[in-house]
Amino acid sequence: ETCCTPILSHHLNKSLADPYEPAELENIAWAGFQEFVRQWILLNRRVRYDPDNGGHHELWMSVACSAVHSGIWGLNIDEGTRQEERGRHWEVEVISAGQAYSDRSALQDAVVEERKQRQQETRDEKQRESILDALRMFPDGETPRVVRDTAGVSGAVVTRHLAALISEGVVVECTVKKNTREERAVKLSGGGTGGTVPPRPSTR
Repeated sequence: ETCCTPILSHHLNKSLADPYEPAELENIAWAGFQEFVRQWILLNRRVRYDPDNGGHHELWMSVACSAVHSGIWGLNIDEGTRQEERGRHWEVEVISAGQAYSDRSALQDAVVEERKQRQQETRDEKQRESILDALRMFPDGETPRVVRDTAGVSGAVVTRHLAALISEGVVVECTVKKNTREERAVKLSGGGTGGTVPPRPSTR
């Protein structure tokens, strides 16, 4: 009679099996709603909200009705924050479901890769410190093999870290006498066990 379509704003159940997959009508909270609604727009997140990227939301938008038309899209919404130079704003990008899945997969791959990189950097730091501790035990120098065994690392690891330490000037090459022959050796450039060794430059 008034030529208006009432819009009911409702919410989904909190206990979704996968909160970052497109919502379905059965996910509407409370009994009865999914039986009487004839058309609906369901919104939920595609990825967890990141407070460090405030004002940015990546959502699923599922649209359907009892007349059997339906569709799923991705929504990228930037509303900004008051702390930004241009303040609050409202920008909406609509993308296909295929692109939304592809973007999410790429983001997950990037997160996994960053985690692996952090883990590798942690291992590198521990290996580097073990090698430096070993070198401090031989202020006059020692062969890379003995340094390797003392540090408890592999040959490839000690070779890689010694090359980096030499290029940084932390370690210098020298020779040590083994029985009757001189052998290639390495030692801390300061020559003693004291002093502060600078940390390895970050690769990030």
